[in-house]
Amino acid sequence: MIRFENGKWSASKNIHADGWKLNACPTNAAAIGARGDQVAVSWYTAANDSPRVEMAFSSDGGATFGNPVLVSTGRAFGYTALAIEENGSALVSWLEEGPNGARVLVREVTSAGAAGPAIKVAEGGRLAQGYPKIFHSGNDSFIGWGNAREGSKLQTARLKK
Repeated sequence: MIRFENGKWSASKNIHADGWKLNACPTNAAAIGARGDQVAVSWYTAANDSPRVEMAFSSDGGATFGNPVLVSTGRAFGYTALAIEENGSALVSWLEEGPNGARVLVREVTSAGAAGPAIKVAEGGRLAQGYPKIFHSGNDSFIGWGNAREGSKLQTARLKK
């Protein structure tokens, strides 16, 4: 985490040091959302040979973070996205291995760290799911997924009203 405060950038710091090392170019980036001083970050890790998605909350603008919350329910591929709801909870999405390829899953996590049920949004080939993104607009939250290959369709769904 790096913060911009008082006209300059802070030193970088880990949100959660789990010891995972990646000797490659990372394409599976973390996701971040904020609403006022409430910040949430979700990320993919494969520490201890356990591929999963975790997330953590900050109530002080990202200066400090609470303990990570396990978001994924099985063998995660990552590609997480999130949006902060008006009540301070986070809607988090990720890709996870399923019986028919990859599943796009979403769950709400309260700012106290309680994870709600995982909801399957889509299922199919890993590449066909693309890089899902969540956004919040007005009183609604939406997710979009799919890839940019010619002939492919971008799909969207309303998650919460």
